[in-house]
Amino acid sequence: SVRGGTAAAVLETGGSGVRAAASVSGAKVGAGEVSAERVSTGGDGTAPRFYKEVSVAPADDASGWHVHLDGRVLKTPLRNALALPSRALALAIAAEWEWQASRHIRPFTMPLMSLAATSIDQTNTERDRIIGELVKFFHNDATCLRSASLPLLAKKQAAILDPLLDWAAEHRFGGARPLVSESILGITQPDPVIAGAKLALESMDDFTLTAVCALSAASKSLVVALAMEGGQLRVRDALSAVRVEEEHQMEEWGLVEGGHDIDIADLRVRLSSPVV
Repeated sequence: SVRGGTAAAVLETGGSGVRAAASVSGAKVGAGEVSAERVSTGGDGTAPRFYKEVSVAPADDASGWHVHLDGRVLKTPLRNALALPSRALALAIAAEWEWQASRHIRPFTMPLMSLAATSIDQTNTERDRIIGELVKFFHNDATCLRSASLPLLAKKQAAILDPLLDWAAEHRFGGARPLVSESILGITQPDPVIAGAKLALESMDDFTLTAVCALSAASKSLVVALAMEGGQLRVRDALSAVRVEEEHQMEEWGLVEGGHDIDIADLRVRLSSPVV
């Protein structure tokens, strides 16, 4: 077993991004249960830590793995059972709680709990909305937008992004390849591409769909998200694909300390967590 804290961060997926809403509670809702309910945190985004031990165990009903707080089963903010599909994920979430400070917890440092709670509380009942939003914004996927004024950048974009489009066409979109454009007005993707993307998303379970949604928000690209979900793209390579324009600018003008380096670190976390 592992010790830990008592926070849950519910990832809320919207039309153009993802935000984390901190949730903490120690309220007992039933025999052997503890629920993470949304309450306000302090001005610094932290909340008191008021339990000691965290452990993981198989669910009694064989629905997955549970995380226990001081021996009580953890539930989501909506009081659904936090049934996780693997022991590895349960241990990873427990580790997020373990690494909190002894007196205070920081919900915003628990991305895996965010994703797991979202999968159960939101994705389960909002699949159609989530898929619809992903398909809607796919028309202007970042991998399909190219520079019109900087030939060297456009060449870099083609070298890094075109193989991803080729892979997506073959493995996710039924042979239909997304269009690319230099127009600032955006693109309208062909119907076969949109149909392929929708079919790929509809085939996913709730946990996978939640991860792809988070990856899409972080990378501004469904293609990148699908390539990462499919094992085609590692986090390091995804960073290069997502930041090709920024890296070109850094080569020209240099790195801005306290700016580019922080952006890179933040993006690395947002791309790494859903892959788990």
